[in-house]
Amino acid sequence: MAVSSRVRIWFSNAVLVCASAAIGYVATEVAWRVYLHDKLADGVSAQIMSHLRTDGPDGTLSGASVFDARTGHRYLPNISVEHSDPFPVSWRTNRHGHVADSEYDLSPARDEFRIGLVGDSFTANVTNSIRWGDVLQRKLNDSPFWRGAVGEKRTIVINFGLDGIGLVQFDDVVEELVLPFSIDLLLVNVIRNDVLRRPYYRGQKPPDSEDALRAYVAENILASVPWYIVYPEVLVIAVGRWTGLQSRLRPKIEEALRGERFYNDVDQAVKVGRDAIGTIRHHFPDAIFLVHPEIGDLRGIPDELDKHAFEKLADATPEAKWIDMSDRWPRPWSEANIRSWFNLPHDHHNSDRGLEVYGGIVAELLIERFRDRRVSECAKPAECSQPRQ
Repeated sequence: MAVSSRVRIWFSNAVLVCASAAIGYVATEVAWRVYLHDKLADGVSAQIMSHLRTDGPDGTLSGASVFDARTGHRYLPNISVEHSDPFPVSWRTNRHGHVADSEYDLSPARDEFRIGLVGDSFTANVTNSIRWGDVLQRKLNDSPFWRGAVGEKRTIVINFGLDGIGLVQFDDVVEELVLPFSIDLLLVNVIRNDVLRRPYYRGQKPPDSEDALRAYVAENILASVPWYIVYPEVLVIAVGRWTGLQSRLRPKIEEALRGERFYNDVDQAVKVGRDAIGTIRHHFPDAIFLVHPEIGDLRGIPDELDKHAFEKLADATPEAKWIDMSDRWPRPWSEANIRSWFNLPHDHHNSDRGLEVYGGIVAELLIERFRDRRVSECAKPAECSQPRQ
């Protein structure tokens, strides 16, 4: 009996020791991961902040922006950039910091129909003397059909484009910059390379920006790390070199923290892109998603990685109903024409002539879509009065 009692006590003590050890180890794992997450958030934020300019020379992109933790940067209000070498560049911002030659209020007038543009440098057009959004605005206001379709309102196109950013930040642009302006129709203008772009930061550092950046880093960069993975990471650190155990967390952390401009993991890029599109469509269910043709598209030699990433994103987001605008680009796509549509040989952005073309085909698309919608809404289409274009 005494032996049996001692065995039970020994067994109970052994269970207690094992349970205590297990609980202690789990607590150590949790504490280590929390510590690592916080230190990484601090470190990455400090590294990004150290590369931001506190000022910049007038007349350059580096001096044209203020840092924003969510959108990456915003253009400073009331600035002008102008130079002629190696090709003409001329643009200014209004009091809202939008690339625009005109002013407008935060709230629309009763006779305004507002179109918002979201995109990167192919939308901001800060390497040009004109903007395709201005071409779009002019052509829509010149169309009797369009004016009739929007109730004879004056169409204003507001350019929220920011050079350098990718799809991962487009939803933040919508929530931070677009929503306050009461947009009636949103156009999301994407080049295929936008899918692979990591968050981009630039600009002068405003007060209290470091805390905002730290929160953004934790939410958008470190969130991709599988912190809850069931694996003895602390044990690997302690005895891995002798046992051959390999960390599963460290490679994911290194992947998240790589300083390269683009995601190395296409699936991760597609995931953040899908999330961004979901947020945009939550606010603008009728948003129109355009694929802006690049020089490789018109030459028939698109970048294969960009193409692959975009195709995976398009498959994952059929609700976006992507419109490839190269299908509407005027032909022939001769080398002479292509060179006139882009800033070759110095730059692969559209030339001013190319922006005239793009603004025109976007206007044609919108007029067609509104005409089709008008006909579909008529009980008797034959009786629908349609003003001439």
